[in-house]
Amino acid sequence: MLPQTTRFQGLLEAMPDAVVGVDTAGIIRFLNRRTDSLFGYDRGQLIGQRIDSLLPDSSQSAHPARRASYLADLAARSMEAGIELTGQRRDGSQFPVQISLTSFQTREGPLVTASVRDVTEQVQTDKALAGAVRQYRLLAENASDLVVLASPDRVITWVSPSVTRKLGWAPEDLIGTRLVDLIHPDDAAATAALREAVCPGAEITQPADGAVLRIRTKLGGYRRMSGDVTPVDDEAGVHVGIVSGLRDVEALVQAREIAHADRVALRATLDSLLDPHVRYDAVRDETGQIVDFRYAEANPAACAYVGLDHEHLVGRRMLDLFPGVVDAGLLDQYRRVVETGEPLVLDDVAYPLDLLSRQERHLDIRSTRVGDGLSQTWREVTGRYLAARSLAEPGSPVAVASSPVAVAGSPVTVRYRKAAQVASLARVSPEVEISGTSG
Repeated sequence: MLPQTTRFQGLLEAMPDAVVGVDTAGIIRFLNRRTDSLFGYDRGQLIGQRIDSLLPDSSQSAHPARRASYLADLAARSMEAGIELTGQRRDGSQFPVQISLTSFQTREGPLVTASVRDVTEQVQTDKALAGAVRQYRLLAENASDLVVLASPDRVITWVSPSVTRKLGWAPEDLIGTRLVDLIHPDDAAATAALREAVCPGAEITQPADGAVLRIRTKLGGYRRMSGDVTPVDDEAGVHVGIVSGLRDVEALVQAREIAHADRVALRATLDSLLDPHVRYDAVRDETGQIVDFRYAEANPAACAYVGLDHEHLVGRRMLDLFPGVVDAGLLDQYRRVVETGEPLVLDDVAYPLDLLSRQERHLDIRSTRVGDGLSQTWREVTGRYLAARSLAEPGSPVAVASSPVAVAGSPVTVRYRKAAQVASLARVSPEVEISGTSG
């Protein structure tokens, strides 16, 4: 006798899944409305039909054997764990299903009840997730960076194959160990707070370029790597592990150390110069034209010459301190150095009305382009200029000595200018002027 009470039917209709009752011959004896709508049938059409009609043609031949296997052991269970099950609608379309089986006895024998759930959305999600996992694993296994997955207690559960190329370890060498055991003791102590902060919901402030760590290689040496750590939570928000990304920065660190040493050596060289040396950055307007230069660096001699200490000089504009460079035409010449890259060599340049001293100065200037700016050195030659001007004045007691001499029997006046020390100041060579007439 089949259960046909109002209460039983009410329970069937309250079920969220499709429910089908099948006898030992595989004939559908009862079902709920959810079954009709799921498979696309009108109410009552499936009663008396074989359950096989709800399966794809490819599965119908094997279904009797599966049904017989269940009837031999009427225990509640899910069908075919690990096997993708498929239902077929009235229009022939197919969709993935999940089926749970149970049974109860009637006067006519056992009835098998199947709860059928459409899992199309779940299957699509699982496939998308599996694809993402495969893609992530492919990226991780072929990435040049080192990727390490650890459990919440920091034990390594997976490491990318790049560990062999970077550190010499085989992945299986590190499974079950702790990453901290490979970190140089000094670096492990320095990053302890950061590593301990990696927990669910924690706000982690990591260095912009990652923490640089020395990681032990299989040969016993150390290689510098930049590391980031990220906590991993599952969909329920449960902390399930930690992902560490390590990038080989050994060559970068060595290059930075060499560059730093070069800068220190250059700084020491410039600081030891007796002549002033500065580096300017170009100041451009909205059209891109150079309108000024800003002090970016200066050696002690330059600071002393300008009369400002390093802190108060760097950042100042050239025209604020030396507006006379515009009238002297120097600003235009400085622009050309930056725009063309052609070095500038100037000797005995008059630097009018210096803002600091309010006097005219004479300089030898050398400028070369560095980036979008200038590297410049100069030498104060005002004294040399004044000495040369003094020599040029008539009646100078050291400038000219004249005496008549005879040359080849003819009256010739030979004028000697031999003040070698003064001539050196004036940047002229001692010379002999010969004048006169020959017979």
